[in-house]
Amino acid sequence: EREEAAKSKTQHPREMRDFAMKNMPTKPPSVEIPEHLQGLKVLGLGIAGLDFIAQVDSYPQPDEKTRSTGFTVMGGGNCANSLTAVRRLGLPCAIACKLGQDSNGATVLQELSEEGINTDFCVTKPAINSPFTYIIVDERSQTRTCIHTPMEVELQPDEVSEAWLDDVSLVHLDSRFTLAAIRLAKLANRRNIPVVLDVEKERPHIRELIPLANVIITNDAFPSIFLPGKEKLQGMRALLEQGVAHTVISTEGAKGSVLL
Repeated sequence: EREEAAKSKTQHPREMRDFAMKNMPTKPPSVEIPEHLQGLKVLGLGIAGLDFIAQVDSYPQPDEKTRSTGFTVMGGGNCANSLTAVRRLGLPCAIACKLGQDSNGATVLQELSEEGINTDFCVTKPAINSPFTYIIVDERSQTRTCIHTPMEVELQPDEVSEAWLDDVSLVHLDSRFTLAAIRLAKLANRRNIPVVLDVEKERPHIRELIPLANVIITNDAFPSIFLPGKEKLQGMRALLEQGVAHTVISTEGAKGSVLL
């Protein structure tokens, strides 16, 4: 009886998502495509997942309970976020990723499709969980803590098709599914399609992927991770000397970014 009572007071995860999504901001109106960008298409390969975002007055201490002041469920993931911005600017785009055949994966695909992003290249598999992240937003310190649950299996190189690149003008990679990203980048290089790489930290095989990117975008820390013991600009110059790169950009939060 106690278990049944607890169940009756607990919202189903789908009901929680529906409740949260009712409070999501409306999408901005489509922006007219500038003449010099017309006819372009962006293909992104990387992570797409679901974010469960709880706002709190302050982050709890160990073994402490606290109440949220707000709750939202929405799609996330570096690649998916970047392509959402691209699509809202009016440019056609498609995403290649891997998801489970679960309710979270279905929600991700639905949101991407509603944004106008082509999901034909998203590979779905049964009996695996789609990636998701718990995000705790501390309103007092203006920080967020992310607890990510990744995929059990990665998008594999043999799941990447060269046909994905037909009519594509630019490839965007977020460093995830690295071996698959290496294959797609090599195929793009052969077709002279520019490759943009977003890299935040060391990952297996990431140093095989970096030389295949024409534009490398990093966070504030990665240049010094790439070239340990050196200043940020030295690390950026080292990245610029890799392979086909002609531009390196390192973000600096509210201060903007540095470009070489």
